Amino acid sequence: MTTIRRPYMIHVEFETENAAFVDGNRDEETARILRDCADEVAAGRYSGPLHDLNGNTVGFYTRGAPDHDFRRRSAISPAANRARSASI
Repeated sequence: MTTIRRPYMIHVEFETENAAFVDGNRDEETARILRDCADEVAAGRYSGPLHDLNGNTVGFYTRGAPDHDFRRRSAISPAANRARSASI
């Protein structure tokens, strides 16, 4: 029997404005966070927070059906949430 897999989309969002990204570390830290995200998806998780090297929550990822509304409030900071809400 063939299993039909439904397509899904992944939304990844994170900030790169804190200490973990300074001193030329922006590209390396961005890649590390994306690898962590890929590991979470490979483990079967559908959503979760993303953390920088210092353990700070810098964003989130979520996956869902292609018609999923990804405009969820960010777990980054109250200021980021207010700015995001104003732009939606």
